[in-house]
Amino acid sequence: MKATIKVDEPNVDLRPGESSVHFATVGVPHVVVVTEDIRAVRLPERGRELRRHDAFAPGGTNVNFVSQSPDGSWGMRTYERGVEAETLACGTGATACAAVLLKLGEISLPWVVRTASNRILAISGNVLGSRVLSNPRIEGEARMVFRALVF
Repeated sequence: MKATIKVDEPNVDLRPGESSVHFATVGVPHVVVVTEDIRAVRLPERGRELRRHDAFAPGGTNVNFVSQSPDGSWGMRTYERGVEAETLACGTGATACAAVLLKLGEISLPWVVRTASNRILAISGNVLGSRVLSNPRIEGEARMVFRALVF
């Protein structure tokens, strides 16, 4: 992806356990919620609420929750629009999380994150100026999880 990822701070109220909410477009729109513990997030409810929040009207957004574990590793969970539920992994979501955490000064590149499927995605790219992610690259396993016939 040849792009510079702009990170904004939408007007969204925080819930207990959330430290900040950010917005980034990585080909598709993503909200990134930095939390104390992704395991504690009531993802179906909070994801649905943010996905359809007025700040992201009319099309809505994907919603990612990211947190750092005591051992220093990072994890993420994603509520994906269109699916309207949690997905096992999201490459553009991981990229949006990396852009946000880089801007906050929380990470350096390359950055690795564990997804809900317990798989690792690695985000690399260039860092411009004041911690802006440019030309991101994603590495990780791709796996077919569903096949449908269309008539």
